[in-house]
Amino acid sequence: MASYKLSDDAEADIIRIHQWGVRTHGVAKADEYSQRFSSASKH
Repeated sequence: MASYKLSDDAEADIIRIHQWGVRTHGVAKADEYSQRFSSASKH
């Protein structure tokens, strides 16, 4: 399996997306999305 490292900018984007999700949909939904993204990016 290939490995990768996110750039600092990409990591900052992911944090901002999660913060937006918390403000827009609440913590539970934002965390759920983050988990799905994390799982999908490992395949």
